[in-house]
Amino acid sequence: MDWNSPISWLKAIRFLVTYKPDVVILQWWTSATMHMQLLIALVSRLCLKANLIVQLHEVAEPLEMGSLPIRLLSKRISSVIMALADGYTTHSRAVAAEAIDKYHLNSENVFTIPFGVYDSYGPSLPMQEARAELKIEQEFVVLYFGMIRRYKGVSELLQAFNGLPPSVARTTSLIIAGEDWGDDPDVRRLVKTSPHRDNIVFRPDYVPNALVPKYFSAADVVALPYLTTSGSGVASIGMAYGKAILASDLEVMRELLDGYEGATFAKPGDPVNLRSRIEQLSIERCRGELGPYPPPHATWDDVVAQYDSIFALLKHGGQEVSA
Repeated sequence: MDWNSPISWLKAIRFLVTYKPDVVILQWWTSATMHMQLLIALVSRLCLKANLIVQLHEVAEPLEMGSLPIRLLSKRISSVIMALADGYTTHSRAVAAEAIDKYHLNSENVFTIPFGVYDSYGPSLPMQEARAELKIEQEFVVLYFGMIRRYKGVSELLQAFNGLPPSVARTTSLIIAGEDWGDDPDVRRLVKTSPHRDNIVFRPDYVPNALVPKYFSAADVVALPYLTTSGSGVASIGMAYGKAILASDLEVMRELLDGYEGATFAKPGDPVNLRSRIEQLSIERCRGELGPYPPPHATWDDVVAQYDSIFALLKHGGQEVSA
């Protein structure tokens, strides 16, 4: 469906009417799609009598919450969509609690289904080969991967990197690869004025799937310096490649990385603390102590099985069913 093309919405409705699904899952993450989501929710519940599940990638999109008109409109329409739904899924218990509080949901209808491991991008490349293709000569490589947004903490990561002592900085490279949404102008300024500019690989564009193995194979550490988040697909990619992960110490990230041997945490929004963690990881890399780490056992088959269980519960009116 195209956000701005009513023709595509009509095609989606025709698809639903043709195939008459028993269950429709809506992916909720931004109010920019709420007009389409509302249309699909109404058709699914009122016309097709299908069960409706809302998958909450975000409870509230951070950028949109800064605009009062959008915030008020989003609250009104999203509340209607949530009221139409039979069940809700989130990627963490912390986000489930937030959704229950914000939308006054029945907790019995809210299910937590963590990400499976993103192991579909292909095998690792030899590290030196990947670094040669990216023109990286440094011994220690930190990767930030994903959308460049203010709430992602990329500015704080750059401040931490720019503050590294020369003895560490000259052997360290920072890769920033991902689409720049333009809501954090400090990022480009901090890259341009960095005392270690020659050691920064800055690719502020959409990254095709085929290039994902190159970036992760080149890295020693995947940095997730988020100021706030409801989950992280990037963390799941990092774990699939067995990389050390430096994440903000947020409840969601603790839950997501629970049991992963390569996880290290830093204070959210604290460049000084983040810098000290990078320095420590650099030392561990020199000692040969940095990965690879075994990925978690969670698979996408597990995710499918959990959704099957929810479908069965909905079919039986919320009563317990045997597996």
